Amino acid sequence: MRYYHLDFAHYWPAFRRQSDHVERSRSLDEPQSGPLVVIEAERIVYTEHWLRREGFSPRQFWTRTP
Repeated sequence: MRYYHLDFAHYWPAFRRQSDHVERSRSLDEPQSGPLVVIEAERIVYTEHWLRREGFSPRQFWTRTP
């Protein structure tokens, strides 16, 4: 049984199901199960210090456009 709203179905491919299943000691043959919670962000700060090696700032900012 799946416990997610049909409007959210397109978010499942972005969910890292395999790593979640491994962390919970679940078989990779089991399908994903809910609940899937979608939070619409106003601002996201992504920090990855390895980006500096490529000449980028280690912090990347995204802000929702009105």
